[in-house]
Amino acid sequence: ADQQNFATRRWPPMGGCVFRDAQILEIASVISRSHLSFAFSLGGLTTAQQRQEIRDLASVSQLERFPGNSAIFLEGQPANVLYIIVSGCVNTFVTLAKGNPSDNMEYCSTKTALDLVGSSGLLAKCPTQRNYTAIADEYTECIVISKANLETYLSNAPASVKENFNLIMGEEITKAIGGIPMLRVLNNDQKRILETIFKYRVVAPGEQVLAWGEMGDEMYMVLSGSLTAVGWWLQDDEEQESDRTMTSITRIVSTKSHMRDSTTTGKGLGLALGSPREFLKMMDEVKENPGEYKVVFNKGEFFGELDMILGIPRTATVTANTKSVLFALRKEEFKTFLAVMDGAGQ
Repeated sequence: ADQQNFATRRWPPMGGCVFRDAQILEIASVISRSHLSFAFSLGGLTTAQQRQEIRDLASVSQLERFPGNSAIFLEGQPANVLYIIVSGCVNTFVTLAKGNPSDNMEYCSTKTALDLVGSSGLLAKCPTQRNYTAIADEYTECIVISKANLETYLSNAPASVKENFNLIMGEEITKAIGGIPMLRVLNNDQKRILETIFKYRVVAPGEQVLAWGEMGDEMYMVLSGSLTAVGWWLQDDEEQESDRTMTSITRIVSTKSHMRDSTTTGKGLGLALGSPREFLKMMDEVKENPGEYKVVFNKGEFFGELDMILGIPRTATVTANTKSVLFALRKEEFKTFLAVMDGAGQ
């Protein structure tokens, strides 16, 4: 019944053109601060051009409100609408077994203000379906952009903006997950769970992802591109290597996760607990400056997990070498990720 009343929740066109102009400005303000803003900031546009493009997108968007415990979309429905949360929060669920969906839905994640919901596969060439259910946990307001309206906007948008939208909406996230060696062993249900907790981050060449000394609550997995981490190794006497403790190890940047084949687990946290000699073997370059090293992260490799888990300042500065697409994973959703990997024997 809630889905049948979908249209009734749209903001009414009160006040005619004046109200709509104010609404467009409000929508544009949210888009410029959301996780979609990169599509414009990385498009080689001037500030004035970025503002105009965002306003053009806002003009084909609507504000919509959802009462608490109401469905935004259901698993299996066509993936033809993008939602950007303005306020409130949205819980995501996947159905892990056949039967009555309400009896078999498993909670996956919570999306909050400025998060995107329903972006996966929105611009795919072939029609796609929702891989999970999204339910408003409380009174929630969203920006709503239909696939048809988005395609209308993109038909006149700069080529760079089109390219950026396709980076995160051109295929289903589950397919992108399958392209990462570490995650190829996951079954479809496990990939669908990860779809709800991963979010895209796209960075330009030279853009800093992490900065030494800052606090952070996200780790990153490289989907495409290349990034370099520069950190500092606090060296001890060689004979004390075997006695190195967790406290001293946390001074290291998150380790590089080389993948040998589709069944090999990365050397992430596990290697970080190993000896300094093992760790240094992974360095792409150890500079003459004592204790300073460089690590290059490529597709399928991850970084930032130690700092995130332990709540310590970042131990390296990570900068993109090329335009790079990352999966970001927040600390509060890391347990879900571990549970999925554990279920896959990883």
